[in-house]
Amino acid sequence: MLNDTRPYPRLESSGCCALAHATEALIDTLEADAAVSRVFAGPPPEDYLYVGIPGAATTTDQRRDLREWLMNPHSPFEHYRSQPQSSQASLLRSSCLDDEHQLEDFFLPLAPQICVTTGICMTLPIGAKTRCVIVCVRFNDRDPFNDADMDQLHQMIPTVTRVIQQGYLRQLDKDNHARPGGAFVPGPQSMDDLMDRLSKTEHAVLERLGQHETERQIAEAVGRSPHTIHVHVKSIYRKLMVTSRRELLEMLEQTGMAG
Repeated sequence: MLNDTRPYPRLESSGCCALAHATEALIDTLEADAAVSRVFAGPPPEDYLYVGIPGAATTTDQRRDLREWLMNPHSPFEHYRSQPQSSQASLLRSSCLDDEHQLEDFFLPLAPQICVTTGICMTLPIGAKTRCVIVCVRFNDRDPFNDADMDQLHQMIPTVTRVIQQGYLRQLDKDNHARPGGAFVPGPQSMDDLMDRLSKTEHAVLERLGQHETERQIAEAVGRSPHTIHVHVKSIYRKLMVTSRRELLEMLEQTGMAG
């Protein structure tokens, strides 16, 4: 089994392990080709992210696209994060959504590398301001998920919720002891190594972020759309192993790069 985990320092401990365990269990139970998970957390912790893919199911490009899709604002994650806090399972079909075009929009960021046959989404409240969204997908000519799959998913909700919630709480406890005050602590890679990951455009966007410009201000300054700048910002977060503007600015201030 090939598991692709985001390279955030905090994902190396129990919070990620719990999320990975639950995600892999869903892949096996639902016979999915892949599953992508994200925990949306209230302050102060950052998001936890995970991509699980059976080894022979996808190409390198497809694995890359799944990782990018996880952070794309047009994927189901932002949509379901805004819904009322409750445990639910949903087939990602047009009939389940407010707009008949939303289904296509959800999977559009995966094209052209991945042709998604069907998707199924589980949303779980794991804290007062914290929820987990897990999306399982099948590719190409696979049979779509059906009502029997939905029944299985509903039966798993209590167990999956408990596993992720317990791991998340253990992670919070570790963070409170390891990082008093929430100060940025660099990972094992040097700042130069992290900066080398950025493209020329991302370096330009990062410089303006360090000057406390908003995404809209950056878009106007460089002649790009706000959506394009938002995608660049998310990519910068991922490559620099941060998950918020506050944490990014802390990193830049501590390294003398903030304006």
